Amino acid sequence: MVVKVKELHELKEVYGERFTKKDDIFTREVLSDVLGDVLDMTKLSRRLTSYEALEGLYWLVNSCKRSTERVRDKSNKTYYGLRHDWLVDCHGMASYHVQNKAFVYLWFEDLIQYIDSGREYRMRPTLERVDPQLGYIKNNIVSLPFKDNTANAAGCACIGFACLEGVLTLFESKSVEAMVQLVNDRYGLELEKRNYKGKATKQLRYETYDNDFAMTIVAKNTLRSRTEIIDVKFDVLRIDTGSLNVSKLPALKEVENMFKVRIHNDGLLKIEILRTDTY
Repeated sequence: MVVKVKELHELKEVYGERFTKKDDIFTREVLSDVLGDVLDMTKLSRRLTSYEALEGLYWLVNSCKRSTERVRDKSNKTYYGLRHDWLVDCHGMASYHVQNKAFVYLWFEDLIQYIDSGREYRMRPTLERVDPQLGYIKNNIVSLPFKDNTANAAGCACIGFACLEGVLTLFESKSVEAMVQLVNDRYGLELEKRNYKGKATKQLRYETYDNDFAMTIVAKNTLRSRTEIIDVKFDVLRIDTGSLNVSKLPALKEVENMFKVRIHNDGLLKIEILRTDTY
């Protein structure tokens, strides 16, 4: 892959001041050769130019490097101390993922969206942990646009599903943090976001068998794009929708604990029964 070499100061302007000449050389002379053996451009939604492909590799090296920095940064309470299979070898991390065909195709499809958006920063490809608690380990990392990767941050509108004493209560909030506080106030809890497992782009979950309480938080954008299966773990006899705009609720003829939920084009949340447990 022969492309015009950019000056280091130009690369730093895009990928940050910590991007080094060593990173540049590794990307151009090592990763690009590996990519050529793995990626079939004809299988992408459109063919990439040589520099666009190199650009995708630069972003990958940048993301790998930042992941190793985060888990070593004691001031970063979210990431510090997380397990990392490449803690001192961000280039090894990038090499591993470039050789993973499933990952590579997703990464470069995300790159195409980023480039075609006019290189809008929030559209750039980033690394996402499938299970956040497991850290940056093999088979736990996927590609995700930055805008989706930050969906757990403030400003991520979401819906909460709380189950307690046979009642499934629905909540709505403008952010995950506000949702956690809303639930705390309602049930007299003292939970923090870190007590929940998962991601709002998939599902954030908390459950305790001390009082048969379970809570699931899902981003609205997720529910608009696909149907989610909500397993509330405990028996549900009644659904309290609060002030949410919900289409006709399913009749709960028996004890239920599995539901299919989605926000349809009309903006209404639809809830369906997935499975019925009869006692």
